[in-house]
Amino acid sequence: IFLAVSLVVSHLIKQSKNQYNALRMRLESLSLIEELSKELLNIPLQEEILKDLDQPGGQRDNVLVLIKTTILEEISKIMVKYLNKVVNSKSVVLLKDNKNHLRVLAKSTTNIELTSKELSVADWSFSKMEAAGNGTQNLTEVEWVFLPLSITSGNIIGVAGLNCCYKDLFLEQKNLINTVLKLSSMALANWL
Repeated sequence: IFLAVSLVVSHLIKQSKNQYNALRMRLESLSLIEELSKELLNIPLQEEILKDLDQPGGQRDNVLVLIKTTILEEISKIMVKYLNKVVNSKSVVLLKDNKNHLRVLAKSTTNIELTSKELSVADWSFSKMEAAGNGTQNLTEVEWVFLPLSITSGNIIGVAGLNCCYKDLFLEQKNLINTVLKLSSMALANWL
């Protein structure tokens, strides 16, 4: 009887530890989402900037392009920062330009240089609106995974790249990555 009771107690302790760890992970996820939301909400809307500028014209348009580029880069850096908090790996953000080509807007470290093959996978992910790369079902021969950045209208505005194997990530990490991408995409869409 003592052995049976000790096995039951041991199982219950293990189960409560697992529940505690799951709850801790959820709280950390909520905290991360709250921090990200606060940072993104501190970025002014385009309408707020426009009302402070004078009449339309050459200099106003040049200033607006500079402000737009700076804010898109800042949002992308915030996205990279929070992707690194979820998955401790190198990351990049590529957004489409005026000609619908992807260009790197932010990267987690300055020494990241994507190969032509990796850029091709990123472009494929962008054009097909699907995840591609390491750990996905599409174009798995590169070390990076590229995830499309979609906005509520269903349009794709770019891709985020993570230097990891997507299938090895926990479900909680994948969900958190998707949340970071969606919140950041909405902020980016305000400036595109």
